[in-house]
Amino acid sequence: MKVCFCRVDYRLLHGQVTNAWTSKYKIKHIFVVDDELYKDDIARRVLMMASPSGVNTSVYSTDQMAGILQQTSILSSDSKAAVLVKSLEDAEKLFSKAGKITNRLILGSVSCGIGRSKVCDRLFLSKEERKIVKDMSDKYAIQIEHQILPGDTPVDVIQCLTDK
Repeated sequence: MKVCFCRVDYRLLHGQVTNAWTSKYKIKHIFVVDDELYKDDIARRVLMMASPSGVNTSVYSTDQMAGILQQTSILSSDSKAAVLVKSLEDAEKLFSKAGKITNRLILGSVSCGIGRSKVCDRLFLSKEERKIVKDMSDKYAIQIEHQILPGDTPVDVIQCLTDK
């Protein structure tokens, strides 16, 4: 299976993902990776209700997902997958355990908050998150983009950070 992208979005599985992203990339598997959600049976079941029909959706812990991604039999399939995480910290944790899982890390809407400042339209990051972005870009040589919907023009986050 090919992981088309890893998306950072605190909402995880929602309408934009279930409709726009899965349709655009013909996603057949959605892997939601969240250690806390994995432990919470009720929250996990509620999230699974948002799963689009025809798309296999699973919730895994970071360790479980890293193990799955390292299985060559899983990765050799022609079907396409998306990996969803809540935060940049979660993305960094997954990549550090599984290696480079995709060439593309997409940041969804990351709103303002205490300690965050604007990077570009609808994207606010803390100093720690900015460091994670730069470190992941350097270490894994991946595209890190900000894109709300697949029809939107992707914004190069590294370029935005360089321009600041």
